[in-house]
Amino acid sequence: MVLAVGPLSGVEPSLLSRAFRLARASTIAENAELEIEHTPAVVWCDTCGVETEAAANALSCGRCGAWKVTLKAGNELMLKRVDLVPAEEPIVATAG
Repeated sequence: MVLAVGPLSGVEPSLLSRAFRLARASTIAENAELEIEHTPAVVWCDTCGVETEAAANALSCGRCGAWKVTLKAGNELMLKRVDLVPAEEPIVATAG
């Protein structure tokens, strides 16, 4: 499984990774792997009309330094890909 996580998403990647390992334990997904791609914060400058990357704690234009910007990316938590592998043996559901 591949996730894209932006610096303004409110998600701490290391904690998400730890929670994923706990959640998959003793399930049919116990061998699942999680890959986290870190995406940059990107802003559109309303002053000079350029799209640039910005620091998560200083959302300003990378070209002219203006603070009048629109966030274009960096607040996402996006599922990018899930690779499914067929089980070697059929999985039989049991009543609980």
